[in-house]
Order: sequence, then structure tokens, then C-alpha cells
Amino acid sequence: MNTKTTDNLEIIKKHHYVWAQYLRQWANDADIWYISSKGGNIRRDSIYGRSQDLHFYQVTPLDDRDIEFIERLPTSDSALVKKFHTSQLDYFKKISMLIKTPEILKDVAREEDLEELKKISEWASNNSLEKTYTAIELLARPIMDELWKGNADCLNIRSNMVAFCNYLAHQLARTRKMRDRAFELMNKVNQDNELWLEHVKLFEKNWWFIAYKMGINFGFGLEQSAETANRILIKNTTSIDFITSDHPVINVHKCAQGAAIDKVVDKLDLYYPLSPKLAFMMNDSEHYNHLRHFVNEEDVINLNRLMADRSHMNIYGSSEQALKDVRKSYRNLKV
Repeated sequence: MNTKTTDNLEIIKKHHYVWAQYLRQWANDADIWYISSKGGNIRRDSIYGRSQDLHFYQVTPLDDRDIEFIERLPTSDSALVKKFHTSQLDYFKKISMLIKTPEILKDVAREEDLEELKKISEWASNNSLEKTYTAIELLARPIMDELWKGNADCLNIRSNMVAFCNYLAHQLARTRKMRDRAFELMNKVNQDNELWLEHVKLFEKNWWFIAYKMGINFGFGLEQSAETANRILIKNTTSIDFITSDHPVINVHKCAQGAAIDKVVDKLDLYYPLSPKLAFMMNDSEHYNHLRHFVNEEDVINLNRLMADRSHMNIYGSSEQALKDVRKSYRNLKV
């Protein structure tokens, strides 16, 4: 084996669950102000160190039990989406074989070849899903660039709407808060029997694929309802900036506000701040329609409180003062 085969393999171990380019909209150069949920202290740090965890999207090898479990999970009614699920599962089965190859060949491969295989295995485990999310972001980048300019007309093109809905859905499904809340809900059931404990174990082990599958389903649903949804580009002309968080896509429909973690919410008013002065909504209700024409300080304060309330570990702002304003009521917020 050519020993140079893996020389240029960059193994990505720090996985961002909020797009760094998105956080840059609140940053000064590469630094961003944030509030930590531990103590509520205001700090400033590089965007590349925020909303990321080591190996967060690490792919674990799939065995027969994992595959059977994943295939039993809820899917879409769409034949097209089901076909895509199958293709993605097949792709990650191949990735699994790459990951497992060093273990399979450890007794027959030469030592130098085995070291090469181990590096390929590590690359496949750490980079495969991370690169998949990067591709989703890159497809949405031209649309986001237009939205950051205050131009929502780009969403009238169907292919743009598909890419944007897919990006938005995955940004909701892929966060640490979504994972932690899902695990919390599973453990809340607390069924002390062997079958349930095995179910929880498989759920946690395969969360990386479950979250990805959820994002696919949700993105398709968003795109299907895009024509009838109330789409609102909010232009904030007040003196108060929008904030964002480590869970930046939130449901602000009245039925979702204050809802328990295990409550089924069937209405969606999706709010996504784009920058300190722009935000986007896709809504089932007409409750926020007035924001299309006029935004006052009370509206911005309300949306900021909802964003802070749905955050997980960090709230981000464009300045220290913006976060001081939020912190006045931060300790009373559910984070």
C-alpha cells in the first residue's frame, strides 16, 4: 500500500451543530459575544469554538440490530423520501464497513497497511456525517446570501425553497439540545424492562442517523407546506438587535410556548433570526403577519425572549450590551 495514501486526510474532530457562517452574522471579525447558561456570564470568543463538540457527528458502525432498529423508525409517506432514506442508509452501511475494516483485517494485514486502514477508518467515522451537513449548508449558501441582503424573492424559485427548507430542517434537528431533549424524553419513560432498555441503548447509539433522518423528513414536510405557509421576512429597524442561540430554529406558535417536553405540538410558527436586523418565519398561523410590515421594540423583545427561552447552553448577541439587556430576565428563563 502506498504510504502516502492517507497523508492528506484531514480528520475533523470538532463538529459544529450550528453553522459557523451563520454565527458570523453576529460576530466582530471571528469573535462573538455569548451568555453561558452556567452562571449567566457574558463572554467573547471565536465563533469556531462555539456550538461545537468533539466527535458530535461521529458515525458508529452499524450492525444488524442497528439497521433493523433504524428501519423500524417512523418514516415519510412519500415514496421519494423513503427511497432517499434507503439510499442514505446504504451509504452509511458502506461507511460502517470502512470503519470496521481495521478490526476485520487486524490478524492478516501488514502492520504498515493496518495503520493506513486505521486512519481511513477514523476519517470515515469523523468526517462522513460532518461533510454531509457541510454539503447541505453549501447548497443553501446562495439562498442565505440573498436573505442576508434582505431579499426573500429567491425563495419563489422552487429549487431554492427545497434547498432552504432542507437546510432549515437539519439545523433544527442536528443540535445538541435536540439530542439531549430526546435522550431526556426516552429516559423519562423509565420502563424498567430489558426490551425497553435495549431500545433506549439503540436509540442513543444511533442518534447520529436518527437526527439526520428526522431532518430529511422535516425538510420534506416544510417544502410541501411552503406554498400555503405565511412566509415573513422581518426587517428590524429598531434600536434593539435580534439575538440567536445554539438552537436557532424554534417554534413560536402559541401552542408550543411553555409546552412540556413530551407534549405533541401539531402547529408550527417557525422563527429563524438571520442577523441582528433580519429574521425569517414560516408560519401556520397569522399571528405574526404584522411583522411583515412593521416591527416595534416590543416585538423584538418578545422574539428575543422566546429565543433565549429555547436556547440550550449559549445565547449569542451582536454586542455585550445586547446580552446585558437579555440577562436582565435571563435567570427567569427556561434554558
